[in-house]
Formats: sequence, C-alpha cells, structure tokens
Amino acid sequence: MADADQVKIQTTLGAVALLFEEGEAALLTDGHTFAVRRGAEVVVPFLDGLLEQAVALQSAALGLTGGSGPVRPGDFIAGYAQAVAATGGGGANPNALFLAMMAVNQLRELGLRPESAAPGAPRSRPALRPDDGRGELVRTGVGARAGLVGGVRPLTGRGGPWCSRPGRGGGPPAGRC
Repeated sequence: MADADQVKIQTTLGAVALLFEEGEAALLTDGHTFAVRRGAEVVVPFLDGLLEQAVALQSAALGLTGGSGPVRPGDFIAGYAQAVAATGGGGANPNALFLAMMAVNQLRELGLRPESAAPGAPRSRPALRPDDGRGELVRTGVGARAGLVGGVRPLTGRGGPWCSRPGRGGGPPAGRC
C-alpha cells in the first residue's frame, strides 16, 4: 500500500468503509488478492486493518529517518523491511525489488531527496532558505511547492481537509476530526 500517495489511499479507504457502514455498498472486490468481500461486518474490519497498517508503516518510516542528518537508503530499506514484516504486509507482490520501491517512495513522501546522482547516495530534506521577506525561514524544493509543512505531509487521512471518516485512519478519537 505504501507504493502510492498515502493521503489519497487512506481517504479512499475511509470513504469506502463509510459506504459499507451506511449500507450504500454490499460488495468489495480486491484487485490485489482477487478476493470478494461481502457485507460491512467483513469489509469494514478489512479496510480498518489496511488503514492501521499504513499508519504503522508511516510511523516506522519516521522513526527510521529520525534526526536531521542524512538517511542512507540501504539502512532505511533494511529497517523498513522489518517494519513491513512486523505488520504482516508486503503488498500485492511481496519481493525484495517491490519492497525497495516502496521504501524509496516512502523516503520521497517524507520529503527526503538524494544528495547526488550516485547510486546509494544519502537522502536529506532540502535546505532552508534564510528568509522569505517576512522574517521566516522557507523550505525550498518540491514539498514547499506542494504546500506541505516542512516538506512532509500529515501522516494520516484524519485531521485535515480530507477528514471524511471520524475514528478511522489512526488519527484522533472519533469526534475530533
């Protein structure tokens, strides 16, 4: 699941679960496992599990990138692989190449960019520019252009404008969206 835009995925999973909870949908087909799931009592726990897994992987990724220093991709991938195994995840195609692609994408979503074009180059967040004319530091790079705080997106599908399903997605308790 971590091989695509997490905000969109988590928002969609929450919205689909809500459809089942409200009786607006009865059948879920899963294109990754080719499973067919029927009824809210089966589908909602399945979707909640996917949301919990996504939050656990994002938390692990943040822990692996802790501090302000550069992150070595090989070290990050090894730690991320352990986190994926701990969640029982691995995606639709669990293999070393797919896992490495998931990890590199996670580094990108966290705002980390290669410091050079060399294979295995350390990754770090873009430097801050000293001033934006208002006396504030400004982050440069893709994350800044996308309007992301500090180059990093919020980690769950809750608590922001995409909040569509209170109590789901690992955010604050129900009613606090």
